[in-house]
Amino acid sequence: MRKNTIITILLLIAVTAIFRVVLGFAPQIAVAVFSGALFANQGNKKMAFILPLLSMLVSDILFQVLYTLHLSAIEGFYGVDQLVNYAMIAGLAIVGFSAKQFKFVNILTANIAAPIVFFLVSNFFVWATNGGWHHSITFSGLVACYVDGLPFLWKSIASTAVFGTLFFGAAYLLSRRELAKATN
Repeated sequence: MRKNTIITILLLIAVTAIFRVVLGFAPQIAVAVFSGALFANQGNKKMAFILPLLSMLVSDILFQVLYTLHLSAIEGFYGVDQLVNYAMIAGLAIVGFSAKQFKFVNILTANIAAPIVFFLVSNFFVWATNGGWHHSITFSGLVACYVDGLPFLWKSIASTAVFGTLFFGAAYLLSRRELAKATN
């Protein structure tokens, strides 16, 4: 891996972690989709899963430090549910594989599908393990759990759209610049 690529990855991890902690606008789903598309193209699918995990880990470390200093009400590390969230975020890189050709329709579809998949799976998990906000383990309890999660879905779709546009747009501009350099 080139030095510029490593620096870019480290900056991406730092910036996305800070956005999640400071602004509550979590770009980790967009990171998963983008890294899935990017590293599928480079034949390094292992990195597609590692990058969103590192972004989550760094932000959770920041949350924990702030919580320990009594500067945040959010704990960075909170138990077994966190492992499920990490697995789901990493798994969303698979959605990014469908955008590896960097075509607009593929990118748009992946950036909309990923937060919806995360919403459906995570809320199902919450309902199945403890009933969400004390909802019964029935179909109506599941529906209520999904309804409770709708504000998070819209925020997740918005965050993924904003950051997905930034990540894929920057990659497009950089590839055009590299192409221009190569032709000169």
